[in-house]
Amino acid sequence: MLLEAELYLSVLSLFGDSQVKDESARIHVERTAFNILGDLCTVSREGRAAVSSASSFKDAFGRAMELASPRANEIRSDGCEGNVAGEDGSTGSVEENQIDSLIEAAYDFISAMALGKSTQEILACHPSFVKSCFSCARTGSNTIIRRSATTVVARLCRSHVDTSAFTVEEAGQLFRQALVDHHHFQGDEFSRKSVEIVAAEGLLRIFDKLSDAEERSTVEDVSKVYLSVVRQRSLSKASKAPGDRKIAAELAYCLVRILVMGLRCNDADSFFGYCAIAPLVGTVQWRYDSKTIFDADEGIYWDAAACHAMQILSLWLEQGNPCVKEERSNQGTARFLMRHVWMVAGPGKAPRKSIDFVSALQVASERGEASSRLSADGLRSWLDDNQ
Repeated sequence: MLLEAELYLSVLSLFGDSQVKDESARIHVERTAFNILGDLCTVSREGRAAVSSASSFKDAFGRAMELASPRANEIRSDGCEGNVAGEDGSTGSVEENQIDSLIEAAYDFISAMALGKSTQEILACHPSFVKSCFSCARTGSNTIIRRSATTVVARLCRSHVDTSAFTVEEAGQLFRQALVDHHHFQGDEFSRKSVEIVAAEGLLRIFDKLSDAEERSTVEDVSKVYLSVVRQRSLSKASKAPGDRKIAAELAYCLVRILVMGLRCNDADSFFGYCAIAPLVGTVQWRYDSKTIFDADEGIYWDAAACHAMQILSLWLEQGNPCVKEERSNQGTARFLMRHVWMVAGPGKAPRKSIDFVSALQVASERGEASSRLSADGLRSWLDDNQ
Protein backbone atom coordinates (compact mmCIF):
# COMPACT_ATOMS: atom_id res chain seq x y z
CA MET A 1 0.00 0.00 0.00
CA LEU A 2 2.78 2.43 0.95
CA LEU A 3 4.62 1.57 -2.26
CA GLU A 4 1.66 1.52 -4.60
CA ALA A 5 0.38 4.91 -3.50
CA GLU A 6 3.90 6.28 -2.98
CA LEU A 7 2.87 7.27 0.52
CA TYR A 8 6.43 6.63 1.66
CA LEU A 9 7.38 9.87 -0.15
CA SER A 10 5.06 11.79 2.14
CA VAL A 11 6.63 10.08 5.14
CA LEU A 12 10.14 10.93 3.95
CA SER A 13 9.14 14.56 3.41
CA LEU A 14 8.54 14.91 7.15
CA PHE A 15 12.32 15.09 7.65
CA GLY A 16 12.73 18.20 5.52
CA ASP A 17 12.20 21.71 6.85
CA SER A 18 9.71 20.76 9.53
CA GLN A 19 6.78 23.02 10.27
CA VAL A 20 6.35 21.32 13.64
CA LYS A 21 7.92 23.70 16.16
CA ASP A 22 6.87 21.98 19.39
CA GLU A 23 9.76 19.68 20.26
CA SER A 24 7.62 17.00 21.85
CA ALA A 25 5.32 16.87 18.83
CA ARG A 26 8.29 16.79 16.44
CA ILE A 27 9.79 13.82 18.25
CA HIS A 28 6.48 11.97 18.00
CA VAL A 29 6.23 12.69 14.26
CA GLU A 30 9.81 11.61 13.55
CA ARG A 31 9.54 8.47 15.66
CA THR A 32 6.37 7.40 13.85
CA ALA A 33 7.96 8.14 10.47
CA PHE A 34 11.09 6.13 11.29
CA ASN A 35 8.95 3.21 12.45
CA ILE A 36 6.91 3.22 9.22
CA LEU A 37 9.99 3.46 7.01
CA GLY A 38 11.85 0.83 9.04
CA ASP A 39 9.00 -1.65 8.68
CA LEU A 40 8.72 -1.00 4.95
CA CYS A 41 12.46 -1.42 4.38
CA THR A 42 12.66 -4.58 6.52
CA VAL A 43 9.89 -6.58 4.91
CA SER A 44 10.48 -5.61 1.30
CA ARG A 45 13.58 -5.27 -0.86
CA GLU A 46 11.46 -3.21 -3.25
CA GLY A 47 10.50 -0.94 -0.38
CA ARG A 48 14.12 -0.49 0.63
CA ALA A 49 15.11 0.34 -2.95
CA ALA A 50 12.27 2.80 -3.34
CA VAL A 51 13.06 4.60 -0.09
CA SER A 52 16.81 4.80 -0.74
CA SER A 53 16.30 6.20 -4.28
CA ALA A 54 13.89 8.96 -3.21
CA SER A 55 15.23 12.51 -3.35
CA SER A 56 14.26 13.15 0.28
CA PHE A 57 15.98 9.98 1.56
CA LYS A 58 19.13 11.89 2.51
CA ASP A 59 17.19 14.06 4.95
CA ALA A 60 15.70 11.03 6.71
CA PHE A 61 18.91 9.01 6.77
CA GLY A 62 20.93 12.03 7.87
CA ARG A 63 18.53 12.63 10.77
CA ALA A 64 18.78 8.97 11.78
CA MET A 65 22.58 9.14 11.73
CA GLU A 66 22.45 12.32 13.82
CA LEU A 67 20.33 10.56 16.42
CA ALA A 68 22.74 7.61 16.43
CA SER A 69 25.66 9.93 17.16
CA PRO A 70 27.21 10.68 20.57
CA ARG A 71 25.43 14.05 20.52
CA ALA A 72 22.09 12.29 20.94
CA ASN A 73 23.31 10.79 24.20
CA GLU A 74 24.52 14.21 25.33
CA ILE A 75 21.09 15.68 24.71
CA ARG A 76 19.52 12.88 26.73
CA SER A 77 21.98 13.21 29.62
CA ASP A 78 21.35 16.95 29.76
CA GLY A 79 17.74 16.25 30.64
CA CYS A 80 16.67 16.43 27.01
CA GLU A 81 17.65 20.09 27.03
CA GLY A 82 14.85 20.94 29.42
CA ASN A 83 11.76 22.73 28.16
CA VAL A 84 12.07 23.70 24.53
CA ALA A 85 10.44 27.01 23.60
CA GLY A 86 8.54 27.40 20.35
CA GLU A 87 8.24 30.59 18.30
CA ASP A 88 4.94 31.41 19.96
CA GLY A 89 6.54 31.29 23.39
CA SER A 90 4.93 27.97 24.36
CA THR A 91 7.06 25.20 25.79
CA GLY A 92 6.94 21.48 25.39
CA SER A 93 8.52 19.22 28.00
CA VAL A 94 10.58 16.52 26.27
CA GLU A 95 10.78 13.45 28.50
CA GLU A 96 13.72 11.08 28.49
CA ASN A 97 11.60 8.19 27.31
CA GLN A 98 10.53 10.22 24.29
CA ILE A 99 14.16 10.77 23.30
CA ASP A 100 14.87 7.09 23.94
CA SER A 101 12.00 5.97 21.73
CA LEU A 102 13.17 8.31 18.97
CA ILE A 103 16.73 6.93 19.14
CA GLU A 104 15.33 3.38 19.08
CA ALA A 105 13.30 4.17 15.96
CA ALA A 106 16.32 5.79 14.28
CA TYR A 107 18.49 2.75 14.94
CA ASP A 108 15.76 0.44 13.66
CA PHE A 109 15.55 2.47 10.44
CA ILE A 110 19.34 2.36 10.02
CA SER A 111 19.25 -1.38 10.76
CA ALA A 112 16.61 -1.90 8.07
CA MET A 113 18.68 0.02 5.53
CA ALA A 114 21.76 -1.98 6.58
CA LEU A 115 20.14 -5.06 5.05
CA GLY A 116 21.42 -3.65 1.76
CA LYS A 117 25.05 -4.25 0.80
CA SER A 118 25.76 -0.68 -0.28
CA THR A 119 24.50 0.75 3.00
CA GLN A 120 26.54 -1.78 4.97
CA GLU A 121 29.70 -0.62 3.25
CA ILE A 122 28.88 3.07 3.76
CA LEU A 123 28.20 2.58 7.47
CA ALA A 124 31.19 0.31 8.05
CA CYS A 125 33.49 3.00 6.64
CA HIS A 126 32.01 5.71 8.88
CA PRO A 127 34.33 5.71 11.95
CA SER A 128 32.30 8.03 14.19
CA PHE A 129 29.08 6.09 13.53
CA VAL A 130 30.75 2.74 14.14
CA LYS A 131 32.17 4.01 17.43
CA SER A 132 28.81 5.40 18.52
CA CYS A 133 27.01 2.21 17.49
CA PHE A 134 29.34 0.03 19.58
CA SER A 135 28.96 2.44 22.50
CA CYS A 136 25.15 2.32 22.35
CA ALA A 137 25.22 -1.47 22.03
CA ARG A 138 27.21 -1.70 25.26
CA THR A 139 25.82 1.14 27.37
CA GLY A 140 22.59 2.30 25.74
CA SER A 141 20.03 3.74 28.13
CA ASN A 142 17.68 0.77 27.80
CA THR A 143 17.53 -2.79 26.52
CA ILE A 144 15.76 -1.91 23.28
CA ILE A 145 18.36 0.69 22.29
CA ARG A 146 21.16 -1.77 23.08
CA ARG A 147 19.40 -4.45 21.06
CA SER A 148 18.80 -2.09 18.12
CA ALA A 149 22.43 -0.93 18.07
CA THR A 150 23.66 -4.53 18.37
CA THR A 151 21.45 -5.43 15.39
CA VAL A 152 23.19 -2.77 13.29
CA VAL A 153 26.61 -4.13 14.32
CA ALA A 154 25.48 -7.67 13.43
CA ARG A 155 24.43 -6.53 9.97
CA LEU A 156 27.71 -4.71 9.44
CA CYS A 157 29.37 -8.10 9.94
CA ARG A 158 28.27 -8.89 6.38
CA SER A 159 30.44 -6.10 5.00
CA HIS A 160 33.72 -6.98 3.31
CA VAL A 161 35.22 -3.51 2.97
CA ASP A 162 38.98 -3.56 3.53
CA THR A 163 39.16 0.05 4.74
CA SER A 164 36.38 -0.51 7.23
CA ALA A 165 36.48 1.14 10.64
CA PHE A 166 34.61 -1.94 11.81
CA THR A 167 36.64 -4.87 13.20
CA VAL A 168 35.42 -8.43 13.72
CA GLU A 169 37.45 -8.69 16.94
CA GLU A 170 35.54 -5.84 18.54
CA ALA A 171 32.25 -7.19 17.22
CA GLY A 172 33.03 -10.65 18.58
CA GLN A 173 33.77 -9.25 22.03
CA LEU A 174 30.51 -7.27 21.94
CA PHE A 175 28.43 -10.29 20.95
CA ARG A 176 30.05 -12.56 23.52
CA GLN A 177 29.47 -10.01 26.27
CA ALA A 178 25.83 -9.68 25.28
CA LEU A 179 25.44 -13.45 25.64
CA VAL A 180 27.36 -13.76 28.90
CA ASP A 181 25.43 -10.87 30.50
CA HIS A 182 22.05 -12.46 29.81
CA HIS A 183 19.60 -12.82 32.67
CA HIS A 184 16.49 -14.06 30.94
CA PHE A 185 15.34 -14.33 27.36
CA GLN A 186 12.50 -11.94 26.76
CA GLY A 187 11.31 -9.98 23.76
CA ASP A 188 9.17 -6.88 23.71
CA GLU A 189 5.72 -5.80 22.69
CA PHE A 190 6.74 -5.71 19.03
CA SER A 191 7.94 -9.34 19.07
CA ARG A 192 11.41 -8.35 17.95
CA LYS A 193 14.43 -10.53 18.55
CA SER A 194 16.16 -10.51 21.91
CA VAL A 195 19.65 -9.03 22.10
CA GLU A 196 21.01 -12.54 22.81
CA ILE A 197 19.64 -13.88 19.51
CA VAL A 198 21.00 -10.88 17.64
CA ALA A 199 24.42 -11.44 19.25
CA ALA A 200 24.40 -15.15 18.41
CA GLU A 201 23.51 -14.43 14.78
CA GLY A 202 26.35 -11.91 14.66
CA LEU A 203 28.82 -14.50 15.94
CA LEU A 204 27.69 -16.93 13.25
CA ARG A 205 28.59 -14.37 10.58
CA ILE A 206 32.09 -13.66 11.83
CA PHE A 207 33.17 -16.91 13.51
CA ASP A 208 35.48 -18.00 10.70
CA LYS A 209 37.13 -14.56 10.68
CA LEU A 210 38.13 -14.68 14.36
CA SER A 211 41.59 -15.56 15.61
CA ASP A 212 42.18 -18.99 17.14
CA ALA A 213 42.09 -17.51 20.64
CA GLU A 214 38.85 -15.64 19.93
CA GLU A 215 37.27 -18.77 18.45
CA ARG A 216 38.16 -20.71 21.57
CA SER A 217 36.76 -18.02 23.89
CA THR A 218 33.60 -17.89 21.78
CA VAL A 219 33.02 -21.65 21.98
CA GLU A 220 33.61 -21.63 25.74
CA ASP A 221 31.18 -18.74 26.31
CA VAL A 222 28.56 -20.15 23.95
CA SER A 223 28.76 -23.55 25.68
CA LYS A 224 28.02 -21.97 29.05
CA VAL A 225 25.11 -19.94 27.72
CA TYR A 226 23.70 -22.93 25.85
CA LEU A 227 23.80 -24.97 29.05
CA SER A 228 21.91 -22.20 30.83
CA VAL A 229 19.26 -21.94 28.10
CA VAL A 230 18.58 -25.69 28.00
CA ARG A 231 18.42 -25.89 31.79
CA GLN A 232 16.03 -22.95 32.03
CA ARG A 233 13.68 -24.55 29.54
CA SER A 234 13.91 -28.22 30.56
CA LEU A 235 13.97 -27.62 34.30
CA SER A 236 11.30 -24.94 34.38
CA LYS A 237 9.56 -24.50 37.73
CA ALA A 238 7.32 -21.67 36.56
CA SER A 239 5.17 -21.21 33.50
CA LYS A 240 6.62 -18.90 30.84
CA ALA A 241 4.80 -16.96 28.14
CA PRO A 242 4.78 -18.63 24.69
CA GLY A 243 6.81 -15.73 23.28
CA ASP A 244 9.54 -16.22 25.85
CA ARG A 245 9.67 -19.97 25.16
CA LYS A 246 10.04 -19.31 21.44
CA ILE A 247 12.87 -16.82 22.08
CA ALA A 248 14.70 -19.38 24.23
CA ALA A 249 14.26 -22.04 21.53
CA GLU A 250 15.51 -19.78 18.73
CA LEU A 251 18.49 -18.75 20.84
CA ALA A 252 19.33 -22.41 21.54
CA TYR A 253 19.20 -23.15 17.82
CA CYS A 254 21.58 -20.24 17.05
CA LEU A 255 23.99 -21.29 19.80
CA VAL A 256 24.18 -24.93 18.76
CA ARG A 257 24.97 -23.82 15.20
CA ILE A 258 27.97 -21.94 16.60
CA LEU A 259 29.04 -25.13 18.36
CA VAL A 260 28.88 -26.93 15.01
CA MET A 261 31.37 -24.40 13.70
CA GLY A 262 33.45 -24.84 16.85
CA LEU A 263 34.25 -28.41 15.84
CA ARG A 264 36.53 -26.97 13.17
CA CYS A 265 38.63 -24.94 15.63
CA ASN A 266 42.32 -25.71 15.87
CA ASP A 267 43.05 -27.96 18.85
CA ALA A 268 39.32 -28.24 19.57
CA ASP A 269 39.79 -31.44 21.57
CA SER A 270 41.62 -29.44 24.26
CA PHE A 271 38.58 -27.35 25.17
CA PHE A 272 35.52 -28.71 23.37
CA GLY A 273 34.81 -31.20 26.12
CA TYR A 274 32.35 -31.70 28.93
CA CYS A 275 31.11 -28.08 29.05
CA ALA A 276 29.83 -28.42 25.48
CA ILE A 277 29.02 -32.14 25.32
CA ALA A 278 26.89 -32.46 28.47
CA PRO A 279 24.17 -29.95 27.45
CA LEU A 280 24.08 -31.46 23.95
CA VAL A 281 23.43 -34.89 25.42
CA GLY A 282 20.86 -33.33 27.76
CA THR A 283 19.11 -31.69 24.82
CA VAL A 284 18.56 -35.07 23.19
CA GLN A 285 17.37 -36.65 26.44
CA TRP A 286 14.90 -33.87 27.16
CA ARG A 287 13.68 -33.49 23.57
CA TYR A 288 12.81 -37.18 23.24
CA ASP A 289 11.45 -37.69 26.74
CA SER A 290 7.86 -38.89 26.49
CA LYS A 291 6.54 -36.10 28.73
CA THR A 292 8.22 -33.21 26.92
CA ILE A 293 5.66 -30.90 25.30
CA PHE A 294 6.47 -27.98 22.97
CA ASP A 295 4.51 -25.08 21.61
CA ALA A 296 4.26 -25.16 17.82
CA ASP A 297 6.38 -22.01 17.46
CA GLU A 298 9.26 -23.33 19.57
CA GLY A 299 9.14 -26.97 18.52
CA ILE A 300 10.85 -26.43 15.17
CA TYR A 301 13.85 -24.78 16.84
CA TRP A 302 14.26 -27.51 19.46
CA ASP A 303 13.90 -30.20 16.79
CA ALA A 304 16.70 -28.54 14.83
CA ALA A 305 18.81 -28.02 17.97
CA ALA A 306 18.48 -31.70 18.93
CA CYS A 307 19.39 -32.75 15.39
CA HIS A 308 22.50 -30.54 15.44
CA ALA A 309 23.35 -31.88 18.90
CA MET A 310 23.36 -35.46 17.62
CA GLN A 311 25.38 -34.50 14.55
CA ILE A 312 28.01 -32.80 16.73
CA LEU A 313 28.19 -35.81 19.02
CA SER A 314 28.51 -38.18 16.06
CA LEU A 315 31.33 -36.21 14.47
CA TRP A 316 33.07 -35.71 17.80
CA LEU A 317 33.03 -39.35 18.80
CA GLU A 318 33.90 -40.70 15.36
CA GLN A 319 37.12 -38.69 15.59
CA GLY A 320 37.97 -40.47 18.84
CA ASN A 321 37.55 -37.40 21.03
CA PRO A 322 36.60 -37.80 24.72
CA CYS A 323 33.63 -36.21 26.44
CA VAL A 324 35.52 -35.62 29.67
CA LYS A 325 39.19 -34.70 29.79
CA GLU A 326 39.96 -37.23 32.50
CA GLU A 327 38.40 -40.02 30.46
CA ARG A 328 40.73 -40.50 27.53
CA SER A 329 39.50 -43.93 26.52
CA ASN A 330 36.51 -44.59 24.29
CA GLN A 331 35.28 -47.04 26.92
CA GLY A 332 35.10 -44.25 29.51
CA THR A 333 33.32 -41.94 27.09
CA ALA A 334 30.71 -44.57 26.27
CA ARG A 335 30.01 -45.13 29.96
CA PHE A 336 29.68 -41.38 30.50
CA LEU A 337 27.10 -41.07 27.71
CA MET A 338 25.10 -44.12 28.79
CA ARG A 339 24.96 -43.00 32.42
CA HIS A 340 24.44 -39.30 31.78
CA VAL A 341 21.64 -37.87 33.92
CA TRP A 342 19.59 -34.86 32.88
CA MET A 343 17.01 -33.46 35.28
CA VAL A 344 13.73 -32.10 33.94
CA ALA A 345 10.61 -30.57 35.42
CA GLY A 346 7.46 -28.93 34.11
CA PRO A 347 5.75 -25.94 35.77
CA GLY A 348 4.52 -26.99 39.18
CA LYS A 349 6.15 -30.43 38.88
CA ALA A 350 8.91 -31.91 40.98
CA PRO A 351 12.28 -32.43 39.22
CA ARG A 352 12.88 -35.93 37.88
CA LYS A 353 15.36 -37.77 35.69
CA SER A 354 14.69 -37.59 32.00
CA ILE A 355 14.78 -40.58 29.69
CA ASP A 356 18.31 -42.05 29.48
CA PHE A 357 20.47 -41.19 26.48
CA VAL A 358 20.31 -44.59 24.79
CA SER A 359 16.51 -44.66 25.04
CA ALA A 360 16.35 -41.10 23.71
CA LEU A 361 18.39 -42.16 20.69
CA GLN A 362 16.01 -45.06 20.14
CA VAL A 363 13.04 -42.68 20.06
CA ALA A 364 14.88 -40.28 17.74
CA SER A 365 15.75 -43.16 15.44
CA GLU A 366 12.09 -44.17 15.22
CA ARG A 367 10.31 -40.80 15.14
CA GLY A 368 12.81 -38.12 14.09
CA GLU A 369 13.23 -36.49 10.72
CA ALA A 370 15.75 -37.95 8.27
CA SER A 371 18.86 -36.17 9.62
CA SER A 372 17.90 -36.89 13.22
CA ARG A 373 17.24 -40.56 12.51
CA LEU A 374 20.56 -41.05 10.74
CA SER A 375 22.52 -39.20 13.43
CA ALA A 376 20.77 -41.18 16.17
CA ASP A 377 21.51 -44.46 14.37
CA GLY A 378 25.17 -43.48 14.05
CA LEU A 379 25.43 -42.70 17.76
CA ARG A 380 23.74 -45.95 18.73
CA SER A 381 26.16 -47.90 16.53
CA TRP A 382 29.12 -46.11 18.09
CA LEU A 383 27.86 -46.90 21.59
CA ASP A 384 27.32 -50.56 20.67
CA ASP A 385 30.87 -50.79 19.32
CA ASN A 386 32.52 -49.07 22.27
CA GLN A 387 30.80 -50.50 25.33
